[in-house]
Amino acid sequence: MLVLGLLTRLGLVGADLDPESARRALEAWHDFYLLSGTAAVTLAGLLFVSLSFNLEHLLHESRVHLLRFARNTMLTYVLVLVLSLLMLVPHVPVSGIVLQLVVLGLMLGVLSVFSLVGWVRRTDTVFTRRHRLRRALPPIAASLLMLGGAYGLGHGEIDGLASMSPAVCLLLATAVWSSWDLLVGVARARRGELTGA
Repeated sequence: MLVLGLLTRLGLVGADLDPESARRALEAWHDFYLLSGTAAVTLAGLLFVSLSFNLEHLLHESRVHLLRFARNTMLTYVLVLVLSLLMLVPHVPVSGIVLQLVVLGLMLGVLSVFSLVGWVRRTDTVFTRRHRLRRALPPIAASLLMLGGAYGLGHGEIDGLASMSPAVCLLLATAVWSSWDLLVGVARARRGELTGA
């Protein structure tokens, strides 16, 4: 009740919540979140294994940018996994779901803005500034979609859940694209070391 009262005062939850229709709507999205969580954990595991084979190249002092890039990519996969797990927890009241979405959306937004500022300020020999912007902006958009979904769901609009699917897809697509760029960047760094360039 305390959480519901706080969310109502902040304007994130309206008074017209229908728990039964929200429960049915969440059940309809069960398979989507099951699949997105499975995809996120599988892709994170593959990235972890592939990077572990090249760990000495990531830990080299001249490649700190690659390590940061790997950390951000892994964090994106973990965020999708956590979001999927939270959406699959049974019998959570709507106010609890709204609170979870707000917290995750704000975390993602803050971390994405910090990454964006750091990436814009840094010079990088592997990734151009435009390239880094293309990787930093989609998580910010996903954060806004999550917050919009939380607001809609909190005001009885079951369609608020529909805005979550583009957020999850955007995060997964960005993480996959970043994983590819990261692996290519590490391969180029290795080739440069092997050829002495």
